[in-house]
Amino acid sequence: MKKYLVLIVLFCVFMPVMTLAKNKIVISVLYFQNTIKSKDVDWLSKGLADMLISDLSASDDLTLVERENLQKVIDEQHFAQSGFADNNQAIKLGKVLNAEKIVTGSYIVSGNDLRIDIKIIDTSTAEIKSATASGYLKDLISIEKRMLIAAFKMLDVTYPENVTIDTNSYFAVQNFYQGVDLLDQGLIQQALEKFEKSEQFDPLYNKPQLEKEKAFTFLKNFKKARYYRELSVLFKEANEIIKRMEQKPFLQYMDVYNNSNWGNMTELERTEFNKKYQYHLLYTSPMHCAMGLQQKFMEIISKREEMLDDEWDTEEEKLDAIKSDIDAKKHDESRIISDKRSKLDEKYHEDREKIMEIQDYDERDVKLKPIDEKYKADKKTINDELGKLNEYYEKKADAAEKAIDDFDIRREQAEADLDKKNRILYDKIISIADNAEKSPVNDQFYESVLYYRLLSLRLVKDYDKLRIYCESFMKNFPEARMMWAVEDMYEEALKKSE
Repeated sequence: MKKYLVLIVLFCVFMPVMTLAKNKIVISVLYFQNTIKSKDVDWLSKGLADMLISDLSASDDLTLVERENLQKVIDEQHFAQSGFADNNQAIKLGKVLNAEKIVTGSYIVSGNDLRIDIKIIDTSTAEIKSATASGYLKDLISIEKRMLIAAFKMLDVTYPENVTIDTNSYFAVQNFYQGVDLLDQGLIQQALEKFEKSEQFDPLYNKPQLEKEKAFTFLKNFKKARYYRELSVLFKEANEIIKRMEQKPFLQYMDVYNNSNWGNMTELERTEFNKKYQYHLLYTSPMHCAMGLQQKFMEIISKREEMLDDEWDTEEEKLDAIKSDIDAKKHDESRIISDKRSKLDEKYHEDREKIMEIQDYDERDVKLKPIDEKYKADKKTINDELGKLNEYYEKKADAAEKAIDDFDIRREQAEADLDKKNRILYDKIISIADNAEKSPVNDQFYESVLYYRLLSLRLVKDYDKLRIYCESFMKNFPEARMMWAVEDMYEEALKKSE
């Protein structure tokens, strides 16, 4: 696979980003109240708050208190979540968080219907503004966006252009926030199961990666936490490329630069400007975005496979070490018993030889009898000891073999599950090329976009399509830089599709 996974590393250096800009409104979004107290929809309490935090953060005019900081203050100050509906309690919590505005509210789920009531409280004047959004529960994502629009109006802040949808899957969101609640309770394994389910519903949903990192940090599995941290970065970058690709009109960096007030900006403002428009510099055309997205999907696939191999190779090494340890201990203890038996034999033969020197047959027989009997008894004891030892270690070895067999089954299942997740990304890579081919443009990245389709078809072993597309590629791009790889893939496709 590494032979074909040629990744182009793009890089741009920006000044360090400072955390706060002047005149930003500091806002804290509190957990929403579950009005009817239905446990089935408890996850919406933190879910609605976290979704709003993510979306409000897109505004350059606001600074959001992170949900983790809110949870920390709640735990430390012993605020009751039920008190969030009380305006005075909400203001009190807001002041602890140094927030100028508090966003709070409640929700009601009745059958398939959802209603959200939101209010924004000024912590200094106690002024309250409110709004309502409602619809079908399964349309939660669009309802939250309507609630967001209302929030920006109440804050008298312009709706930012870079608000995006993390996922369109209601079930991905549901499982994710159920996992968040479990993680806050310290139920880490159950939380991880929910995050995994969330990812199954939407393999490109970035938030589960971040929470998995936290979960494995709690478990002190820092290597796995690092993998999920790296994955979350790749997911975020992929989603940024998608945003850039979908921009209408597709502006270049110089377009936004020329329309900016760059000359009058402070260094901090210029840093934030460059951060905001860095993808305008990195990706200069829709086709460039298409290739960049394909590359990012390939990096995600490669990182997932690296993580799985590392995890399972480590476990396999442990199981092999256990089996080797059993064999070594059995060998050492068996040798001790064998040595004991050898010494018994040696002593018996020495004693017997001395008695055999006695000339009187009767006396000799009298003295030999107890020696023979003791030798037989001692030897039986040693043989029984050796038999028990062999039986004990045979059970240990059988258990180790069973553990290895179970491991092989679990690894095979894990690899099959990963193949399913990765297949979704491979299909997206292929789809990107299919769409590009429908309206080809004279773009330097077009050839690479089609190459990534070949690579994906080979990796999913669709050799019939691979053969057809290789032939087309070799005819249309005879001078392609990666022609050697395409030729190799074509020969493989010819063999495998026969």
